[in-house]
Amino acid sequence: MRPILRSAVFAAAVVLSPGPAAAAVDCAALLAGLRVTPIAPVTRDDDDDTCIARNFAALTMNIDAALQAIPVEGPSALIGTWLGDDVALPLAGVMTPGQEVLRISQGPQDGTIVVRQFWYKARLPGRTAAPFDAQGDYVGLVSQAVLTVRAGGYFTRDTFANPVIYAPGRFQFRRSNELFVLARLNHFDRTGRFLRHGDTMVLQSERFPIPPQTDIWTNTSTYTRVTDAAPDIALLLVATQDLSQLRFFDCFAHQISAGQGPLLTALAPHSLDEVQAWMLRILSFHRRLAQLQDPDFALPEGMTRAEVYGQFQTEFVTLMGSPLAQRLAQMAGTPDALGCVRPN
Repeated sequence: MRPILRSAVFAAAVVLSPGPAAAAVDCAALLAGLRVTPIAPVTRDDDDDTCIARNFAALTMNIDAALQAIPVEGPSALIGTWLGDDVALPLAGVMTPGQEVLRISQGPQDGTIVVRQFWYKARLPGRTAAPFDAQGDYVGLVSQAVLTVRAGGYFTRDTFANPVIYAPGRFQFRRSNELFVLARLNHFDRTGRFLRHGDTMVLQSERFPIPPQTDIWTNTSTYTRVTDAAPDIALLLVATQDLSQLRFFDCFAHQISAGQGPLLTALAPHSLDEVQAWMLRILSFHRRLAQLQDPDFALPEGMTRAEVYGQFQTEFVTLMGSPLAQRLAQMAGTPDALGCVRPN
């Protein structure tokens, strides 16, 4: 079987068996919001199970791009932020939402790149707060690798000088789902190849056999180029406004990257930079509140706990009463106006 199709065919075998009848969904609009080209006829009367089942392979990877992509000739074609195209299993209801993001930068030597791989999820296991640190950086790092990119798009790595660094965090709540996700994300154990077709990057990675298999095999994944800030802003909106990641994260990320769409219309006249800064400030307030609730928290000199609480409350009320806060509340209260179809 051709490597570029093996992943999609494997994933298609997981499509759920028929269950209770689902409501009709605008399949074309659902796929368009996810920037997915349908591979089967779609109608407004399809239920979401039918829509997803017919287009499962297209929701796993960008098949057209995988078939037409050509090898990159150097690292410059890879620098940037890449949003994984695989959204099939969460949409099929097999596991809770999560999505791969690759952030690729120039490496320490000519011809090398640093790949930081993330699993974007609004609620990570073991965390009670949104998954952003005090500096505003997303914390769901899966792995980091230094790769050498050679002619023809082939990549290698120095196993001893630059081993893959694997992060210790948890990424799915069910252990079986987490093991599956980690196996799917294990792109850099061996060699592989990078290809491009327009704004789509194709990653072909050789995999060690998983028992009882005995043969090395090639996995294919596809990614869409997005702006560097798009995944973080999209996830912050989902986390701080209590929105569905399944429905909104991928859809928001594409709109933010394009700089246009119903989401940006709903946020106007506020800029995305303003929105991101406001949401990060909200998260900092949550961290401060947790500190204040800690009986061992060291109070500022000369202030009582009641005074510190009062100061915190005044600042928080001011922040939540701002025009931007009201705009975000209005946006979250009208989810059907944001250009993202709700899967049933």
